[in-house]
Amino acid sequence: MGKLISVRGETYERLKSLKERMRASSLGETIDRLIDEYLRRKRERLRELARGSRLTEEEADEVERVVEEVELREWW
Repeated sequence: MGKLISVRGETYERLKSLKERMRASSLGETIDRLIDEYLRRKRERLRELARGSRLTEEEADEVERVVEEVELREWW
């Protein structure tokens, strides 16, 4: 079921323009793709930080697993 959200006119125009450039079928699909990309980049950055630290490979994997678990919580 759809939900109604309110955004500034400028934001709507930017989102609509991005929808066209992404060839998305709807604004909802555009937002979903943006969220997915944000989360992908966040996880990638975390991996880079963990790999560049003094953590072992196993510890870095555990940090990544915990972050993914926290992201899946309903309240997150």
